[in-house]
Amino acid sequence: MSSRASLLSTAALLALGACLPSETRPEPGELVYTISGAADVVGGVQSSDGWSIEFSKFLLAARYVTTHESSACAVTAIADTPTLVDARVAGKHEVARVLATGECGFTYHVGPLPPREYYDPEEWLGPGVTDEDLALVESLTTGAYVEGKATKGAVTKVFRWSFLFQDFCSGGLLWNADEGSGPTIRVRSGATERADLVIRGDHLFFDRMDEAAAQVRFDPIAGADNHPVHGNADGEVTREELMNVPLSALARADGAYSSEWALDLATWMDMRMANVGHLNGTEACSSLDLE
Repeated sequence: MSSRASLLSTAALLALGACLPSETRPEPGELVYTISGAADVVGGVQSSDGWSIEFSKFLLAARYVTTHESSACAVTAIADTPTLVDARVAGKHEVARVLATGECGFTYHVGPLPPREYYDPEEWLGPGVTDEDLALVESLTTGAYVEGKATKGAVTKVFRWSFLFQDFCSGGLLWNADEGSGPTIRVRSGATERADLVIRGDHLFFDRMDEAAAQVRFDPIAGADNHPVHGNADGEVTREELMNVPLSALARADGAYSSEWALDLATWMDMRMANVGHLNGTEACSSLDLE
C-alpha cells in the first residue's frame, strides 16, 4: 500500500472513530509538504559582476519531513514520501503529508540516501529525476548536489558541487514548537494546508549573509580555478579549489565575505546552501541561524 493510500485509510478510520461517543478530539486537518524551485533555478541567475549562471541539476534528497508535536500541535498520522527532487523541474514536488491540528513547527531533512536494501529506488524518483541522478547522489553519499556553468564573455566555468545535509526550517534545531523558534503553520480542523520549501538559486552565490544587502557574485568563485598555486585553470571550479581560498582574502570594505570565523570559500558555499530555502517563497527557512 502506498503512503498516500495508507494516510487516506488512516483518515477514514479517524472519521469513523469520530462517530464514537468516546472520541472528543476535533477532526484533524491535513498538512502537505512540497519542494519547488524558484524561477532563477530554471531560468538562471545574473550576477552583479557580469556572470550568467545556469543550473543543469539541483538535486535534493528529501529524506523525511518531521512535524514537531507539542502542546500546540497534535499529530495524528504521518505519511512520508521520500523523494529525490530536482528543483529545476517545474511544479511543487510532494515529500510528505500529515494529519494534525494546531500550530505546528516542522523540519525538512535533506540528507544522504539510506542503503539500497532499505528502500525501493523507484519510489525515490521525483519528476524528471533519472536513475543516473539517483546513482550519482548515492555515490556521493550526499543529500544535495548542484551542477551548472557560469559564463562571462568568452569565459565559461563549470561547477559540480555536493553538500552533505541540511535541516531546513529547523528553528535553530529546537524541536518544540512552543519554544517560538522557527516557522509554524496553523493546521485547522478539517482543512488542507500547504508548506512549500522554495529553492532560490541566487542565494547560493550571495556575498554576505544579510539578504537585504547581499549581491550575487561569481568572480571569487571563478578565481579559485585560476589561483596560481591551488587552481589549475581547467574551466571547472572544484570544491577542493574552493577549500584553498580563505574567506579573509575576499573580504571587502563594504562588508562582503566578512565573517568572525576563519572560513574558506567552500565552507562559505555550505553556509550559503543552508540559506537557499524559503517557506512558500518568502520567509527564509534556513538550516542554521548564521546571522
